[in-house]
Amino acid sequence: MLGVFSAVTFATGLPGIDDLDETPRVVVLASIGVAALATLAATILAGLAANSVPRVTSDLSIASFQKDTKETAKRALNLLKFSMISGCIAAVVVVGGSIIMLFSDSFAKAPSPTLLISVVGGKAYCGAPTVGTDGTLEVNGVPLSQASSITVVSSCPKAP
Repeated sequence: MLGVFSAVTFATGLPGIDDLDETPRVVVLASIGVAALATLAATILAGLAANSVPRVTSDLSIASFQKDTKETAKRALNLLKFSMISGCIAAVVVVGGSIIMLFSDSFAKAPSPTLLISVVGGKAYCGAPTVGTDGTLEVNGVPLSQASSITVVSSCPKAP
């Protein structure tokens, strides 16, 4: 599992779950929960299959011991099968969630445009840069080549 996470992290550069749209985000969060529960179930079932819970008996006859050994072996085999199934479910869910994260570019929200504040002749203009009719960059119709200063901002200030 660590190899899958490492490959996804290397390929995508740590995309965040918050960067996903609502539906893929819910699917990824649900898959994390399912994978955790399946891993926990696999671990507990494997521990029970290993007969890690001691039992006390007062019947020490050979026949009783043979019968108990066969029953314990059958029970352990069934528990181990369910443990392996739970582990496989966890692995499949982790790989599925990783694939969603790997290809999350198709689900990612559209990036917000870069906003600039440009000062021209003592007046400030804020907005996304556009290409003017003459091919120069403009903010709100004012060419950036005339700006005395340009600042990149995350949002434009509201007018008073």
